[in-house]
Amino acid sequence: MQSYGYRWCLYPTLMFGCLTFFVALAYFVNGPLTLVFGILPILALFGMFTYYRGMYLSRQLQDAVRDLKAFPPAVSIPELLDAVYISDPSVRAEVRDALVELLPLVQHSDELFFNGYHRTLLYELLVGRDKPLVLSALKALAVIGDRGTIVNVDPLADGDVKRAYLACDWEIQETAFECRKTILATLAGRRAYRTLLRPAISDTADEILLRVSHEMQDDVADRLLRESAPPENEC
Repeated sequence: MQSYGYRWCLYPTLMFGCLTFFVALAYFVNGPLTLVFGILPILALFGMFTYYRGMYLSRQLQDAVRDLKAFPPAVSIPELLDAVYISDPSVRAEVRDALVELLPLVQHSDELFFNGYHRTLLYELLVGRDKPLVLSALKALAVIGDRGTIVNVDPLADGDVKRAYLACDWEIQETAFECRKTILATLAGRRAYRTLLRPAISDTADEILLRVSHEMQDDVADRLLRESAPPENEC
């Protein structure tokens, strides 16, 4: 692929430079009319160079998207989210297919790889018209979502068509409802876990009241070690 790009980028550049040199030489020899007719092939060559260079970059980006699919979802999905709104339609289609495939594979251990910016990009997918992509985004947010995710999932779960285009779809509503339910359960579990780990407050007053004084301990020890008096003779 590198040799392919080198050929399509270097050869037109050399041809463009050579043609410009000969047109300029003909201008000084024959006059300005030669310059006017010489500009047309230069513009045509420049357009061809731009077209093939765009094709090369598009193929490079498509290959990069296919390579990203081989990495774990925690590594590839943040990179793919950055390319969701790329201008090239063919690359955008590759990114879309990769996200539909990889987003449902997100696990709880991948949460640290997604920051607020990545979650915002996922929220923007929820208001789109691509049903498979919206379903995949909901499945991923059910795993890595936080408290802010609930606000963005509510329109789909409640069927608010004004805020989300696909909110009228029953499958989208059901998935969004389960996503919200899962996030709320996760937040409640984390809250209970933090409560269990909180140190208990000791009541020092009760400990002081139940503590045996040292004087009492010494008095009891003296009584136990004291020799008993000999019995008196009755006779």
